[in-house]
Amino acid sequence: MKALLLVESRFGNSRAIADAVALGIRERGAEVTVLAPEEAPPAVGEDVDLLVLGAPTHNRTLPTSSTRGQAVAMGAEPGGDGVREWLSNGRLRSGLRVAAFTTASGRTVLSGSAARGAARLIARSNPGVPVETRTFVVDGLKGPLQEGEVEAARTWGRDLVEAHP
Repeated sequence: MKALLLVESRFGNSRAIADAVALGIRERGAEVTVLAPEEAPPAVGEDVDLLVLGAPTHNRTLPTSSTRGQAVAMGAEPGGDGVREWLSNGRLRSGLRVAAFTTASGRTVLSGSAARGAARLIARSNPGVPVETRTFVVDGLKGPLQEGEVEAARTWGRDLVEAHP
């Protein structure tokens, strides 16, 4: 099995989760490539079985250029386009398994999700492509991740491979 994991991270929390998910995927014998969306190819290769998308929740959904600018003003790492822009550039092929995760402040977990935002974008342009979603909690707006979230991400990565038909 081969996976592609695209992660948008500004304060490092989403990247820490992505690295843990990738470790879990590798522990089950699968191959995984982790890239920022601006580094990713415009389409998922035919050899990829699983696409995992990761991004922080900004204003209850996927980050935009505006919310990324706000994060940079708060001390976040600047970067290029994110998951939202990558998804808007193409269609996903039929049969590709897709999962999406987000990092979100504990006080906003119930009010919105970048992972669910990604699932909605995918559903609009790729009807019938199911997306498994997961939220990992950070303390405050900048983090750090809550205790146990990195291990939970590693377990989720293993589970994604085990669920592969």
